[in-house]
Amino acid sequence: ITTDILYETADLMHAVYSKYLSEHVDRLSISLSRAMDPVMEALPADPAEQVCERVGCDKEELQSLFSQAKALAARAAQVARAAAGAAEERLARLTEVIVDVFEDAMPRYKGIILRTPGNLSVFVIYLTVVLYALLRITWFALQLCTSFVCCVCCCRRHRAQGSETPNGVTSLKRPSFLPSESSQFTPAHRRFDHTNDQPAQRSTPECCLFPNLF
Repeated sequence: ITTDILYETADLMHAVYSKYLSEHVDRLSISLSRAMDPVMEALPADPAEQVCERVGCDKEELQSLFSQAKALAARAAQVARAAAGAAEERLARLTEVIVDVFEDAMPRYKGIILRTPGNLSVFVIYLTVVLYALLRITWFALQLCTSFVCCVCCCRRHRAQGSETPNGVTSLKRPSFLPSESSQFTPAHRRFDHTNDQPAQRSTPECCLFPNLF
């Protein structure tokens, strides 16, 4: 698991763009450039001088301020590059430590993680996604098995112990350890006698995932 997959994906996207989109983008750029030509021609040759004449400022002073701002921006970029270099060095050292700990704990997988911060990040993200998917599948399987066991082994056997509803239909309460009725499981419902369109006098446990089978 390395960052090569990112570079290969970027190359694939660039190839798709070059083959299917670049021609249309070039035509659109030419059309926009032609549409902007009258606007550019209407602008004065020296906008700064015209603005200074209307506002009443000195053009040389304004240019001096722009030069100072440009110098400050270049200095800030230099400081940011130096800070980024120092942070990259610290990340490289931290990556070495983490990879060493991983390889000492699992020598069988030695060399699976390349010793760069980017490759380590890709490996961690990949492992996190895989673990999340496995946990969701396991949790769903446990919920499914729990509901089936409750329906088959518990609810049918103890149906007579349920609470009586006003219309005389027995209904067992949903156990607290099961997911709520707003979850992905189908809520329980009573069966209907289609001969007279009246609810049948039998119970369907609220915890049952398969109300039509029992």
